[in-house]
Order: sequence, then structure tokens, then C-alpha cells
Amino acid sequence: MPHHRGYLRLLAAFCLTFLFLTFAASYKPVIVVHGLFDSPSDFQILLNFINETHPGTNVSVVDLFDRTESLKSLWMQVEGFRQVIYPIMQNAVDGVHLYCYSQGGLICRALLSTIPDHNVDTFISLSSPQMGQYGDTKYLKWLFPHYMKSNLYRLCYTQLGQDVSICNYWNDPHHRDLYLNNSNFLAVLNDERLHPNASAWKRNLLRIRKLILIGGPDDGVIMPWESSMFAFYDVNETVREMTSQPVYLLDTFGLKTLHARGDIVFCKMANVSHTNWHANRTVYDTCIAKWLTHRPWQASHDPKAAPKPQVLRSRLGLKSTPRRLCTAATGVNRQGGGRGRDVAGTSLSSGSPAPRHCARCGAQDPAPISRLLGKSLRRSARARNLFPTSVHTTLEGAGYLATRSARRPGGARQADEGREGKGRLTGTQEEAEQQTAKNGALSENTARSCRESPPPRERDQLGSKIRGTWR
Repeated sequence: MPHHRGYLRLLAAFCLTFLFLTFAASYKPVIVVHGLFDSPSDFQILLNFINETHPGTNVSVVDLFDRTESLKSLWMQVEGFRQVIYPIMQNAVDGVHLYCYSQGGLICRALLSTIPDHNVDTFISLSSPQMGQYGDTKYLKWLFPHYMKSNLYRLCYTQLGQDVSICNYWNDPHHRDLYLNNSNFLAVLNDERLHPNASAWKRNLLRIRKLILIGGPDDGVIMPWESSMFAFYDVNETVREMTSQPVYLLDTFGLKTLHARGDIVFCKMANVSHTNWHANRTVYDTCIAKWLTHRPWQASHDPKAAPKPQVLRSRLGLKSTPRRLCTAATGVNRQGGGRGRDVAGTSLSSGSPAPRHCARCGAQDPAPISRLLGKSLRRSARARNLFPTSVHTTLEGAGYLATRSARRPGGARQADEGREGKGRLTGTQEEAEQQTAKNGALSENTARSCRESPPPRERDQLGSKIRGTWR
């Protein structure tokens, strides 16, 4: 009899261990993208939270564009993060979760929009200025000591300013026309500026299952803090809710569709400062933990399961199977090289205090966004003469063909004349109004030819509110 009891105890222990390991291994990988002036070392508390509630989860904190490197152009950062994140997606047949903090939330939204076959289940946007930034903060005063929020547009809405990440999402409600004509990141990502890939980007974003929006009134950095919930100021600096925003009403990039599907979750938390969001246990337990699920991934708009890694590779024209990334069996991985150059970097195990180094990985990356999207942008734009050739600027490693001048024939000449002023800033309200009046001459047929399908009547009625050159 004692022998039978010992056997049963051993069998029970084995079964429990097997079930635990099976359940732990089933958690989907979590990819963390940091914000402005951050680095992977700032997320150790978050990693402890995940390891405690979801043991065995593979968490990859991307080690790219750390600290002051995070001031670089956002499209450049998007390309760097894509080179690291895409192979992780390929190795996760059941999908991944994307956890993106502050400025990283905009980078992640750009990734989701420009990767046609991503397998992101849940996109967690943690205190991210999704509708832009407009406010005097300590970061702003440190970076631009001679500017205030009322006149920063003079710098941000220039070619030089658009090479700084903060200016990429600076949204001045008092100079809307300048924002629409000069913002080469947020206005494009929101489809507030015409570009031929708008429909594809919208379709890509809608592949996610859930969008978790987290923010609060005591943030102190994101202004207005409601920008983290896709709300923003009107011209009187009165905050208008997400459902009142033109990008929602027109469903320019899929926000209204996500909301109608019931796939947007709002999590408002008070008494949390901006730098404490990822280290606050209440925020984690209330807004994050339950979404780090382990169910099989499926594209929300497609009843079929996620494509296998080899399908992903063939769609992008890859010839060989990527070798396995340098990752730990469990714990946390730092993917990247600190300055946006290396795909593989240092692998950290959450159970060991000291980092261990691994050899450079040989994973083959998919074609860069610039190669996937740049050709079609150049071809369609030049054919329609909407983006003058002389001001075509393919951002380094980026998937968007940016233009620095007005979107009309002759815009290049006007932009070149403005640059001859040796630093003179030409972005005044009067010039913006004149520019908008001239842009109105763009024919409706030419504008519509940029899109895959003609906009519905609702967009015709409301489009002029957010697009200076639509009608």
C-alpha cells in the first residue's frame, strides 16, 4: 500500500508539472517597444509583473533607438523596429502581443499599418499620444528652450523639424493647414494626407483583435492626456472625444471599424504619472494582465488561422528560411543593438541577474518597407504629379515617400523658394491660408485617383474638414 501511495504521488507531481509547463509554454510572446528617452532597462519591473502572472512568457524588449537616439525620425525608427520584430512574428505561429509605451505607441501603430501579414493579437497602447501632442512639458522646454507650444509650429512644420521625432506628431490645433501640409508622419498615418496605400494600411491595422488604450488625467506629459484615447483639442483647445474626431467619423484608418466591432478597450487610471505607467502594479493588474492571452491567433477579419511562417516569407519574396533568433527558452529577450543597427543583441533571462551574450543571429529579414511600398508610391505619385519629383524624399529605411511641399503641381518650386531663405521660417498662418486656397484648385478626379476606391458621400461632405486638398 505505501508503494501505491508513493507511485500516485509521483504520478500526480508529474502530471501537474506537465500541465504547468504546457500552460506556460502556450502564452503568446510579448514584444515591448519603449518611448522617448527610454531603454530596455526601464522595463524591469514590468518584466517581473509578467513573469509572476504569466510564467514562461517570452518577452522581447526591443533595444533600439535608446535615450537620445529616440529623437530620430519616426519613419526611420519604424523601419529599424520592423527588422527586429518581424522575425519574432514569424517564429510565433500563434501570434504575438504588442506592448507599446508613449512614443512607442505611434511606432507600433505604424508597424501594424505597414506590415500586411502581421499576426498581432492585442495592441496595448500605454499612454501614447495617438492623436498627437500639443503642450508645454519639461521635455519640450529641455529640447526647445527658445520655443513655446504656441510657436513651436514654426520649427516642427519645416523640413528640418520633421527629422525630429517629437515634431513628427506635433499637432497644433491653431495651425491645422500647416500640420496637414507638412506633417509627414502622423498626418499620413491618420490618412489625413493623401497617399495611395491608405486602404492597404487600414486593412493591415484591422488585423488586430483588440486595441487597449491606457491613459489618465495625471499623466503630466501627454497633452492633452486624452490623446492617448484618440481624443484631441479643437481650435479653441477644447478636448473633443474620439467619436467626434474627423478621422473617426470618416474612418480614415479603421478606428471607427474597430470601435464598431467592440475591439477597443479604454482603461482610464488616475494618480499615475507618465514615467510610472509601466511600473505601476494597479495599472498592470487592471488594464494589461488579462489581455496577455494564450488563445490561438486569428486575423479578426479573416476566419482562417494566421498564415504559417513560410507563407509570410513567400509573400515577401524571401528565398530562404530565417534561422532562429537568439532567444532564451523563457524569460526576456533584448532584441536589437542599441543604436538601431544590429538585429540581434543581448539576451536577458528574467531569472539571472547578469546578462549573457549570444552570437549574432543570421535571420534573414523581410524586404524593407521602402522596397515594398516606395515603388508604388513613387509610380502613382509621379504619374499624377501630386508629389513633385524634386521634393521626393524616401526617408532612410522608411516605408513612406515623404514630401516637403504642398500636394499640387508646382509644389516643389514653392518648397525650394522657401528653403532659399537661409533659415527663414515661412510657415505663417497667412501663407497657409493662401496655400490652402491654391490647393483647392486640385481637381476632384485627380484627388480621387490616389485612392483605391472613390470615397463615399459622407467623406465628400466631411473630407474638407481634415484634408485641405481633398476636394
